Amino acid sequence: MKTVSLQLVFGAGGPGEETSWLARCTAMTNFEITAEEIADKEIGLWKLRTVPLPKTDDPLMEWKLCGDKNVCPFLGLLARRVIAVPATSASPERLFSTAGNQMTKKHCGLTCDNLETLVYLHEVWPKTREWESRKKLVLSAQLRVV
Repeated sequence: MKTVSLQLVFGAGGPGEETSWLARCTAMTNFEITAEEIADKEIGLWKLRTVPLPKTDDPLMEWKLCGDKNVCPFLGLLARRVIAVPATSASPERLFSTAGNQMTKKHCGLTCDNLETLVYLHEVWPKTREWESRKKLVLSAQLRVV
């Protein structure tokens, strides 16, 4: 069972500083609690204080503020990770399509490393050519100035 030392995770907070239940526990006692107990406490605290957000508010910002105020730091971190997941799968689909186009009957003997290199080059090469052309433009502009 994984335990978390409260003394290492949070301090008791300075005078006038808002402190969480976790920090108050730390100030009173020096003991270890499990990650499950921390999650249960934070979920219980969140259920007690939660008021439905208006549809115009950003839930990601609400969880960020919750974590910044040290109200539910672990739950806030988890919620931000889940909410911030991109809603589109276009980028991975593009990569799978590129890999499928590279693995043809003629190239069926490619090793995984070689296929990975081909897909990487296919994705990076246009950007590299663009950077090189910009670099040449900057150099030619600098030479004209001199």
